[in-house]
Amino acid sequence: PDATRLEAAKLDHDDAKAIVGEQWYNHDKAHATSDPAVRHALTQALDLAQLQEVITSDRGGPATQLAVVAPAGCTGSSVEGNVAANDVAAAESALDAAGYTKGADGMRAKAGKPLSLSFIYDSSLGSGGSAAAELAVDAWKKIGVAAKAYQPGGGIGGEHVQQRIPGGRVFGPG
Repeated sequence: PDATRLEAAKLDHDDAKAIVGEQWYNHDKAHATSDPAVRHALTQALDLAQLQEVITSDRGGPATQLAVVAPAGCTGSSVEGNVAANDVAAAESALDAAGYTKGADGMRAKAGKPLSLSFIYDSSLGSGGSAAAELAVDAWKKIGVAAKAYQPGGGIGGEHVQQRIPGGRVFGPG
């Protein structure tokens, strides 16, 4: 929204590429996201194209590489073919196979332990970041994951964030 307003004012500007919407899963053994099958399923449950539109206010494009600031060391697409496609049914099957089955309440658990996670996202992303975080959490809830979004002040990397926020952690979209 701000970019459109500034463009309408015909102000001088420079365009720059940036990676927005990265997502990291906590691999610590204490969290369900330590299991590659769970991480893959959580990614499959997301409509990444929709998230990209929302987080960039429909002004960005899909990532093709991990480094985009010139001079980028690698060119071409290192992303294509390496990211799980959106497939909710496959995500649900993968979670079932990993032992996270749905209970009568529709929520998943393994050996009595709920599949829950905290989605921590950066407050500097503005309304697009908040909306994208809500979409991701909603997608995970639809497949039976107890997910909650957190937008801590002071950044997402501090140890205090790790101690205050419960559940398996997913960092993004940052």
